[in-house]
Amino acid sequence: IPHASLLVQDMRGQTPLMVAMRRSRAPSKAKVVEILWNATGEEGRRVKDKTGRTALHWMVLQMRGLKQATARCALLSSVSAEEIMERDIQGNTVLHCAAMMKANAEEGLHACQLVLEALHQLLPSQAYLTTNDDGLTALQTAAVAKNHIAVRTLQQMVARHELLEVDDTGDSFLLGLLKADT
Repeated sequence: IPHASLLVQDMRGQTPLMVAMRRSRAPSKAKVVEILWNATGEEGRRVKDKTGRTALHWMVLQMRGLKQATARCALLSSVSAEEIMERDIQGNTVLHCAAMMKANAEEGLHACQLVLEALHQLLPSQAYLTTNDDGLTALQTAAVAKNHIAVRTLQQMVARHELLEVDDTGDSFLLGLLKADT
């Protein structure tokens, strides 16, 4: 059971762990995040702020760069599938948030792929079919966000679960739309 001070929420409904996830981008702050993560436990990680997001949502949304992704993906080993499937007020799961990751630079692309692969190890098959309030799956969310690496990675993950057929090049209809748009 986490200490009560770790569950205190600010005016946005955020706990110290959520604030750390949002603001601790420097690699030197990784230890602070890890300590809070472990001290808070699943109970604290499942607390939602006013946007309905948990610390795990914020961890994925604010992740930048390969070093940070590597450090934070190590924390995912203690996460349950139920935590990943938690929805924010827009119906987005953590998988949707990963699909929205900003992955413009080469390092960001690798970080996005690393996060999605780490989540894949923990997800039930139905996670790929879960839609948000806009009716979009994580794969469709990635396509709308024009996150090519997330589309390709999710496509491969979904195909592994035999939920989506891909052509000989590994492209789906959605990836074809993205390529045609550029």
